[in-house]
Amino acid sequence: MEIGIKRVTNCLELPPSRERGFGKYHTDHFFQARFTQKRLWHDEEIRPFAALSLDPSSFALQFGFNLFDSLRVYGQENGLAAAFRPHDIYARFAASGARLGMVVPPRDLFINAISQISQADLRWMPETRGASLYARCNLMRIDPTIGKSIDPEFLFTVVMSPLGSYGRKPLAVKASSAPRSFLMGYGDLKIGINYSVNSVGVDQAKAEGFDQVLWLRGENSLIEELNALNIFFVFKDEIITPALNGAVVPGIMRDSVIKILSKRGLRVVERDISINLIEAAGANGDLMEVFGSGTATNISPIAKISYRDSVITPRKNQGDLTQSVYEELINIQVGSKSTFSDWMFPLEQKTN
Repeated sequence: MEIGIKRVTNCLELPPSRERGFGKYHTDHFFQARFTQKRLWHDEEIRPFAALSLDPSSFALQFGFNLFDSLRVYGQENGLAAAFRPHDIYARFAASGARLGMVVPPRDLFINAISQISQADLRWMPETRGASLYARCNLMRIDPTIGKSIDPEFLFTVVMSPLGSYGRKPLAVKASSAPRSFLMGYGDLKIGINYSVNSVGVDQAKAEGFDQVLWLRGENSLIEELNALNIFFVFKDEIITPALNGAVVPGIMRDSVIKILSKRGLRVVERDISINLIEAAGANGDLMEVFGSGTATNISPIAKISYRDSVITPRKNQGDLTQSVYEELINIQVGSKSTFSDWMFPLEQKTN
C-alpha cells in the first residue's frame, strides 16, 4: 500500500542523543487517515507535524472515545531498521477497538503507516545501541455530535518520537489500593480513560519521590500492574506475574519476557498474587528480584516497593536475571540474536 506524503520544507533541528528522553520530542512528520461510512478508510497521508483541527462537538472530545497503542522501531546491526512485534501490537489495538465498537484500520494500513513514517523520519533514529523510534498510534471517534449518531467517523494518527536509553535506573514504587482503571473488565484496554482516571495518584506518588505506582485490587490487595509496566517477582524456583484477568494490560513485552524465560527452562507462573505475600517474601529474604516490563523501557529493575508503613526490598535491586533478560531483548531488537528473530519486522530503507 502506497501512502501519500507531504514532506516538510524545513526539517526540525535534531536534539542531542542524550536529551532524547521519552516523549520529549516529535519527528518531522505524522500520519493520519480518516474513516466515514461512505468512503471507508481514505486520505491516508504522511504530512508535516502540526496541530489537528477537530469540531468542538466531536465524539472524542465529548465522551473520551479514543484508544492508543505504541511500538518501537530499532536500528539494527545490519544497517536496516525493524519494528518490534508490530503484528501483535496491532492485534491488541484491534481488540481494544472491537470492545469499544470502534472501526479499526485494517492491519495492512496500520503496519504500512508505521513502516512508511519510520522511513520518512529515520534521520531521528538515535545512534546508541538499543535506542529506537517510538511510535504512538491513536484512534478517535470524531463525528460532530453531542448526542447519538448512526454515522461514526474515525481519525487514525501515528506520531513518532526518538527514544534513547531510558528506564535503566532501579525504580522506587508506591503501592496503592486506589482504582487503576475506570471499570473492572476494561482494565486490559489501552484506552485514555484508564490512564487519566489514576493520574492524580500517579502525580501524588511522583511528588513524594516515587517513580511509579503499583496498583492493588480488592480486599486481598491483589497486585495488578504498575502505571506503565507489567510486573514480575523473581523467587528461587519460579517467577510470578499477575494473571491476565480483565484488569491487567496484556503487555507485548510481558509476553516476550515469559517466552524468553520459558525457553530457558525457567518456571513462570501467571496467577493472582497479594502484596501481603510479597511483603512477607521481602522480609524473609525469599524475594530475589523484581522488575517491570513495557514498550518504552523493555525492562526496568525495581529497587523498593513502599506499602503502608513498610518498604519491600528484593535481595538485589538490579539482579542477574533482570539484566540478562534486558540484554537478550536488546540483542533480539538490534538483530544480533537469531532466537525470536521473527519478532522483528524489517522496514525497506536503510538507516544510513
